Amino acid sequence: MRYVEFREASGHEGGVAKYFEDDIISLAKMSTAERNAGKDIETIYNENADEFLAPSKKKSTIAAVTALNKKFPDEDWELGENSNYALENAPAPNYGVKSAKSDIILNGKAISVKLDTDFVVSSAQNKEEFEGVFTSALNYYIQQNQVDFDTNTVIESLKKSVETAKNEYVGEVKRRLLPASRKLKILDKFSDVETVYEDLKNYIEEQQQDAIDEYAKAAKVLKSEILKEIQTTLKNNEELKRYVIWEGLSASLKYNFQFPYAEWVLSPSGVYSVKSPDDPYVAAVSSVSKFDIRALPTGRIRSGTTAFSNYYKSQIEKGNAVDISKMYNELTQMAFGMKIDVQKKQLDKINVSEAVSIKDMINKALEWVNSLVQKIASMFNALLQKLETFKSGGLLDWMNALGIEVEGEIRLP
Repeated sequence: MRYVEFREASGHEGGVAKYFEDDIISLAKMSTAERNAGKDIETIYNENADEFLAPSKKKSTIAAVTALNKKFPDEDWELGENSNYALENAPAPNYGVKSAKSDIILNGKAISVKLDTDFVVSSAQNKEEFEGVFTSALNYYIQQNQVDFDTNTVIESLKKSVETAKNEYVGEVKRRLLPASRKLKILDKFSDVETVYEDLKNYIEEQQQDAIDEYAKAAKVLKSEILKEIQTTLKNNEELKRYVIWEGLSASLKYNFQFPYAEWVLSPSGVYSVKSPDDPYVAAVSSVSKFDIRALPTGRIRSGTTAFSNYYKSQIEKGNAVDISKMYNELTQMAFGMKIDVQKKQLDKINVSEAVSIKDMINKALEWVNSLVQKIASMFNALLQKLETFKSGGLLDWMNALGIEVEGEIRLP
């Protein structure tokens, strides 16, 4: 009997990544049940191999649960489910779309699960979602820190750039022109369906004659102006960027530090806290993350030309009419959205446990300076006391202050 019952749910339609999450829950519960028997995680997995949904992720599942038990050695994993199942009862978000940032819940711990691959910190094609990540993080930064005039000016400038990006790009759909090579590749998929091949070929040529590539034009302006401004500001203001990355990782402000936010990140490499912008993992991710606004197709072509052609061929086989103009729209409409990416090889270069933020470094420097000041003050006070002794004391007091010891006898004549 499975430790986790698989159920279809909004945001959980299967797939290796979601099966991997469910397998972590199952193996965690099994590891608790078998703990007293002294079995290691791999043995437990092998003895229950038929219970797991993503056997291709066996090593990753074992590594993740091993890391989980090492981080929380006293936890008995009794309660666990995929976050998407519990999303219906979650509170309304403060901004954007209602979606779970955590992937699994184990004994009340909201955990974001990541494979040991490149990953996306945050993404948004929804205008409010995009703006909300930034404005909530920047406002929280102001709330948590004493912000001087210059920093506040930077924040206000960044907010304006984000607002411009929201209004003019994120969520906006622009039509692209299909290059000749791309057009031939798509048409080749329909070479065995003559009517569709000819109709689509003619429609593409008709629509693209003397047409302007709206997408290419918009992308050029975006990259040279607004995107460049945002990227430069984040690069030059590490502390601000770290707050944005923290909100992207956890959605803490989006959900007022409640489920479905994430308070931990779990991967085969370890378990990391994302409860605070000052957490080492947040600092590490922030230092290697890349902010971008780019466009993706809006239709099935996002999954590739084969997925696109197979869908329409299946419609033809069922006797359904195929709308050529709809096919063309799927091929050419591009929607802009935000992506904050992390490359695994870059993150692997950082010792996460030793990663520190600018704020941490400043605090440590201040502690060192304060300690030095106290030592200097102590030495100065001691010197003043000795000078006072020299001023008002007699010969014996002078000698004591200077640490001179007298041996022998003094004879008066």
